[in-house]
Amino acid sequence: MDGRKRKISVWAFTEMEGCLGWHKVNVFSPSNQQPASVLQCVLTGPHTRRIERLLILQPADHQQVTALTSGLLLLSLARLRTFAVKNLPLNTRLRHGFLEDLSDLENPDLGRDAKLEVVHRMWRCWGSQLGWERCGEFS
Repeated sequence: MDGRKRKISVWAFTEMEGCLGWHKVNVFSPSNQQPASVLQCVLTGPHTRRIERLLILQPADHQQVTALTSGLLLLSLARLRTFAVKNLPLNTRLRHGFLEDLSDLENPDLGRDAKLEVVHRMWRCWGSQLGWERCGEFS
């Protein structure tokens, strides 16, 4: 590896300067890194982190997720579902399990703690396959 980094520009639904929407984002990957794995990280990692953050910010003594938080969760879940349907290989454990976890997070009967457990399961089961542990390398 020569230590150089390659610049990749992608469009991401994110918050920049207080404005939530589609923004062109530049990420830098090691020159030997495949662009597909960089995109997987950029497109999925921030949404999963945001879902976890929203749940953590809910009061621990209040298991029912508030309407605002539920709406924000659904926005991130929709982006993750779109990514999974378009990019994860058909008829694989990864795709099936990932979509099943998203359905669990959409379930209004699950409380805050149960949804946090689902997020932790996602990090544990799919994080390495989707490159989430390397997301910090691409900024």
